[in-house]
Amino acid sequence: LLNIYNDDIVYLDNSNNTKLVIKTKNKTLISIDNSDFQEGSSINIEKLDIYNNNLEIYIGYRDGSAASLQELIKYTIDSDGKIINKSKVSYNTEIISNDTVFIKEDYIMYNTNNGDKKLISLSDLYSKYSLVNGDNYNISIYGSSIIENDIYFIVDYNFHDVDSDIGNKASYSRKKTFYFKYNIGNKSIIKMYEF
Repeated sequence: LLNIYNDDIVYLDNSNNTKLVIKTKNKTLISIDNSDFQEGSSINIEKLDIYNNNLEIYIGYRDGSAASLQELIKYTIDSDGKIINKSKVSYNTEIISNDTVFIKEDYIMYNTNNGDKKLISLSDLYSKYSLVNGDNYNISIYGSSIIENDIYFIVDYNFHDVDSDIGNKASYSRKKTFYFKYNIGNKSIIKMYEF
């Protein structure tokens, strides 16, 4: 998971899904384990935002064959790595959606107060980054943030994992992840990381 925080990159180390270590390039911000959740829970970051120069991290645990969200806690963390607020929140698709940047038809779009805008076409994305475009591959948006005049978003490039299909429901596995920065003013897109 990547995001921009005070001109740095925030990223996540996950140790056996029981402990999350949130770091920047220069320091460890905070370590959160699963002690706030049901015993033995496997935890993940469901959403990460920046608000009033603080990180707002929604951490949840999922269970069952459908990996349904069972519990969600919002941690508000200042730039020194101190938890200044922690509260259980009711969860719904609005809280954990990534609808700032989304896919609609053949475009990656972004949402502003002035409505939905086109960011880049999927065909241009496939072409520019030498990705195979076909029935066995797809693009999904993992996360996004709009900070002033820039949009930061994470794109997963996935392939159809036939062996993991359930009935007629197709299963996809991540093949590659891209982290992009898009400037709204000059409509330029920069690939910041690829892994």
